[in-house]
Amino acid sequence: MLPNDFPKWKTVYHYFRTWRKDGTWQIIHERLRLWVRVSQNREPSPSEAIMDSQTVETATMVSKEVGFDSGKKIKGRKRHILVDTSFCSWWRVTTLQIHL
Repeated sequence: MLPNDFPKWKTVYHYFRTWRKDGTWQIIHERLRLWVRVSQNREPSPSEAIMDSQTVETATMVSKEVGFDSGKKIKGRKRHILVDTSFCSWWRVTTLQIHL
């Protein structure tokens, strides 16, 4: 459900999808991150960060971009997140790699 003052969900989704494909969301995120760091009197590029990852199990019928985590015995994807000391985040979803 979207708030009442938003356009119809199809319109919102159209713009979200378009901006995600053309990189607009990435540009917005990067500029906001830089703005937050500079407003806190920090260097624009972080010098410290915390990284974590999570294995996410996928549905059984999904075969695109999945792998197998032999340590956890899970077929799925891996989510990575990186957070700097200002709590600005970067994330990425990757295919699990086969480890023997």
